[in-house]
Formats: sequence, structure tokens, C-alpha cells
Amino acid sequence: MRLNHNEFNAMQGGFKEIIHKHLEMRTLKNLGLEITGKNVLEIGCGSGYGAELLSAYQPKTYLGIDLMPEQIRLAQQRNINNSQFEVLDATRMNQLNTPPIEEIVVFRILHHIPEWKAVLKASAKKLSPGGSIYIIEPYRYLSKLADLFLAWQHPPEALFTTAEIREEMHQLGFATKTTSIGYGFAMQGTIASAKTD
Repeated sequence: MRLNHNEFNAMQGGFKEIIHKHLEMRTLKNLGLEITGKNVLEIGCGSGYGAELLSAYQPKTYLGIDLMPEQIRLAQQRNINNSQFEVLDATRMNQLNTPPIEEIVVFRILHHIPEWKAVLKASAKKLSPGGSIYIIEPYRYLSKLADLFLAWQHPPEALFTTAEIREEMHQLGFATKTTSIGYGFAMQGTIASAKTD
């Protein structure tokens, strides 16, 4: 779903980017994120700050997708070398014409998507055998507090627990590792060599 006006404005720069750079990227690296020379897809790329951070590790290719055209316009204005951005619903990744995707990165976006299970399933199909998805998400209670006090309006269907997303990933054939980051969790899932249906 689209971010509402309040959350869209809150997600542009500032404290969010400090956390993104100094906590979330370090956490993903500790979980095993290694994208140098690989084909990378970022789901929910927003205004492109994640792409800036990821580009420092010199992926072979980078593609960022987002449902909101206004976010994609902001990302394109960053003029990041060797990066492409596309307006796309993440449940429709089968429409992408890309080289084999070896790493997928998701920074705090699944809790906005009612069909989050479909996104994970599409990710499992899009990844090359042995590829990994790296996910950062806030804890459910914080999303509920943001809805209560900031009127961010997260879809109730997407307010999953860490255990629920881990179970869904295991059913799709991912082996997972999870760590806490205070306000939420980071998870790495590596897909087995066999593809899911």
C-alpha cells in the first residue's frame, strides 16, 4: 500500500537515514550481507537512500522497486551509478526482466503490505538458488503505537510478529537467521537450491 502523507514526510531524510546507515546496514553486514559483484534487488526502495548505501559495496547491478511513483522520482534524482528504479508492486516481481537476482534487501517495508506473504513468495521465486533476502522490520507494537499517535495507518493484515514471518519463510524454503535491533528485528533468509511453486 502507499504510505500516507504523515509517514511519507517522516521517511524523507533526517533521523531515519542515521539509523539506516549506522545501525541497519551494519546489522545486515553482520548477518552476512555481501553484495559486491552481485545482482541486487531492493523492495520498497523509497527515495533511494538505501540504494546510496548499497551502491558503496559495488553490486554488479542494483534495481530498486517501489509502489509510489513519487518515491521513484526522488530516487532517480540521486543519480546513483549503475542503479535503476522502477514503479512496481512487489507481489508482481515475476514481471521484472532482470539478470538472476542474488540478493534482495527490504528496509522496513513489509509491514506496509497487506499481501506480505505474497511478497515473500515472489522473492523466493525471484532469487537465484542459494540467494538471500535481508529484512529489517519494526516490532508489531511499535507499528501500532505509530498508528495510534502519528496516524500512520499500517494495514492490520501486515502487523505480523517475528515468529510469524519466520514461519512463513521456513514454509517457502528459506533457512533463516534473526537478530534484534532494539526497535525491531533483522532477518536473513537463504533459499535452498530447489525453487518453490
